[in-house]
Amino acid sequence: MSLVENDHMFREFLDHQDVREARELGAAFVRNVQDLNDDARLDMALETASKLVVSDEELQAAYKAAHAAAMESFTRCGAYCDWADQASHFVARATAALVNPNLENNRIWQVANTCRMARNCAMLADGEDAINPEVAVQYRLLNEFLESKELLS
Repeated sequence: MSLVENDHMFREFLDHQDVREARELGAAFVRNVQDLNDDARLDMALETASKLVVSDEELQAAYKAAHAAAMESFTRCGAYCDWADQASHFVARATAALVNPNLENNRIWQVANTCRMARNCAMLADGEDAINPEVAVQYRLLNEFLESKELLS
């Protein structure tokens, strides 16, 4: 496979990964925005997602914790929500999707896009008007992943 340089190539690769590799890559995406949320439950869920071998029970517990964090952060994002709260909520949503025991390949696309939304919200909270760098970072993470698996041509 050649270097990933656009979302078409990006999604094509994500759609053809087995669950373990998809979760490994998704964990890298979430780790890159993890600083936008300080909920310890998400740290635990991300650690679970990063394991090479994980039991169904561990995955279910991580999902319940991350889903609860996402729901709690959603309730803070009412009519008067600020962008930092919204960024935190998107990190929680991405983490919950990552550890969902019923992970489907297109779920990693959801994880990637939810991480992008988190970064957009954080940039708005900080008053930045630059282009979101998260897409380029995700391409780099995927290319590094492919290189580590010796899949780049």
